[in-house]
Amino acid sequence: AELADLPFEALVTSRAVTDPNHEGPFSKIEFLLDRFVISYCPSSAVLAALCLRPPRRDRGKGLFLADPITGPGFGPKERLYDSGGEVLAAAARMVQDPSAEFDRAYRQFSLEVGRSRQWSTDDFDLYLGALASTDRLRVPLRAYGLIHCAVHGEVDTKDPSRTGLLLTPSSDDDGLFDLEAIRALDLDAELVILSACSTARGKILAGEGVLSMAAAFLEAGSRGVVATLWGVPDYEASQLLRQLGAGLSGGDDVALALTRAKRHFRGDPPAADRGVLLEGTSQATSDGHPAVWARYICTGSPLHTKQW
Repeated sequence: AELADLPFEALVTSRAVTDPNHEGPFSKIEFLLDRFVISYCPSSAVLAALCLRPPRRDRGKGLFLADPITGPGFGPKERLYDSGGEVLAAAARMVQDPSAEFDRAYRQFSLEVGRSRQWSTDDFDLYLGALASTDRLRVPLRAYGLIHCAVHGEVDTKDPSRTGLLLTPSSDDDGLFDLEAIRALDLDAELVILSACSTARGKILAGEGVLSMAAAFLEAGSRGVVATLWGVPDYEASQLLRQLGAGLSGGDDVALALTRAKRHFRGDPPAADRGVLLEGTSQATSDGHPAVWARYICTGSPLHTKQW
């Protein structure tokens, strides 16, 4: 069961130094990440179904939910992105030609206290604060090729009914969009990005794999999901997602784009100079510690190669 929580790309294949007690930067260590592009799937049955799922006929729109006001009894109550919304801004790269409209929308929101707002164009729908509610996932969603949720997550490895995304509550719920609700969605998405804590974790059942939010979104019709194995600090997440978006925009499939983003983020060329602490980074970030870059994994079909 413990293997389900292990990012295999963080396994060490060799060291670049002879002293086993050396505590130098992790960029000097070779990981499985450096040799392979790795993706995951909940079970062989899910893999077989995904391989038969055809790609979208068109690119579709992007749906972005962020900074919800969570209900009582669930997780932290602070606003997620009052400090600048880096994660959401990074997602802009994944929208068709987003630079002007998305940036203008986000900058306008960031200047407003509370900023519970909506912004819609032909390419994306963005909902922040009180409008990032469970109601936004209870409408027809097949027009969206990309769904990005920068929200809180709740995981109960013993009771799957208490696992789900924490959104702003609607009039008839407490804000927990649980696994049953996710499975009931009717999606035609190429990619779902879950920028929330531990969205790739959950109760493990023999023959079924991990009952995670990532698995639930695959069952609902997404062809791929980028999810997390543990907590998601804003700055590190935003930097990795910027690289992911750049790779997707350049034509990489999801697994390759995420792999390249991790390699870049941990200090491999052509990343920034190693050992230099940028504003907002930790020493672990600068050293390329796997605790920083290995939290995101790609779940879905390895045969999925269509760019979102």
